[in-house]
Amino acid sequence: MAGQLAPSGAADDFDRIAGFAQQFAGADPSDVLRWARSRYAPELAIVSNYGPGTLVAIHLMAEIDATVPVIHLNTGFEFPETEAVGERLRERYGVEIIEVVPELTVDQQAEKYGRDLFRTDADFCCHMRKVEPLANALSGYRAWVTGIRRTQSETRQDARIVEWDLRHDMVKVNPLAEWSRDDVWAFIRKHGIPYNELHDRGYASIGCTHCTRPVTEGEDERSGRWSGTAKRECGIHMAHFAPTSRAQVRQRHTA
Repeated sequence: MAGQLAPSGAADDFDRIAGFAQQFAGADPSDVLRWARSRYAPELAIVSNYGPGTLVAIHLMAEIDATVPVIHLNTGFEFPETEAVGERLRERYGVEIIEVVPELTVDQQAEKYGRDLFRTDADFCCHMRKVEPLANALSGYRAWVTGIRRTQSETRQDARIVEWDLRHDMVKVNPLAEWSRDDVWAFIRKHGIPYNELHDRGYASIGCTHCTRPVTEGEDERSGRWSGTAKRECGIHMAHFAPTSRAQVRQRHTA
């Protein structure tokens, strides 16, 4: 759970993160994933809402080791097109997809906090439906893989290929951090990777139904999320932070 420290194996790599980041700068994503699998499996998972980047990561990891699980955060507010991607991935790669759901159902949340919580307090809604469930799901792992890229938005421009995840106090691997959107889509099309059909309708980044819209020309990829607000992240990806001591991690982690 949030506030708990990850298994000691992950903590042992805290002082090595800067070296790992330097080692894999400019590296092929397959090499990064092969290293992550060798170092952290079976306590390694890919976390995906079936965005393009993580679809590439799933494809590449399946070629290395299809037993590495995929954690999917199902908020209860998903598009049907998003849910369909999971079945197609299972059929294509034979991967285990762990469906993680919030403590409260959609109806229970509406009864307790109102049906428009996503509008009145989007951060709290995201925290209950994504941040807390992921923290619980990752509690048994040493490292996780994402599909985030530096060019997605200003909030991700400092992402490194290997970094320390402050929120979960563990290793975070971003094998596609240096790729462009065009790189990702060229790879998806070349290999026929299943993807969310909403991308063909102008949706660049896809989250919950009520907080996602298509983007227009000139907007960054995350502009369609929480449109009309300054919010660009649900909270599972915190801003880049380079702690210098374990004590500093603990202080920030529990603040």
